[in-house]
Parts: sequence; structure tokens; C-alpha cells
Amino acid sequence: MEIGRPFNPFGLFIGSFIPNVIMKDRNISSTSKLCWARLAQYAGKDGKCYPSQETLAEELGISKMQVIRILDELEKV
Repeated sequence: MEIGRPFNPFGLFIGSFIPNVIMKDRNISSTSKLCWARLAQYAGKDGKCYPSQETLAEELGISKMQVIRILDELEKV
């Protein structure tokens, strides 16, 4: 994976997976990395996904407000 280029794991695996380049990034919190992995599972071939904030909160066991903060963090990275 090239730095600065989006990683789209569509069809590569079943389950949550966090690539090493994301895992090692100190600018991304642990919870955000977990959320990224869940979003990657939802992503289609185009890399886009649209789960609701409520769905992410339920699946990650966190509040909707935490999801909102995490999504903001991920958009800034």
C-alpha cells in the first residue's frame, strides 16, 4: 500500500483487519483504528460505505457521540 493512496480491501478477507500502515500511525487513536476496520468491511469496490452512526456505535460498543468524534478524526487523517 502506498502512503497517501486509499486502501480498499474489498473482497480480500472476511472479518476486521487493520493494515500495518494504519496500525502504526500514532496520529490515529486505537478506537478509530477499530472503527476504520469496521468501515472497511462495509466498503464496496469503490471504497465507499454508508453505515449509520447508530449502527457503528452498536457494533463497536461505544456511544454515538464517540462515533461522531472518531469519524471526524478519520476524515482529518
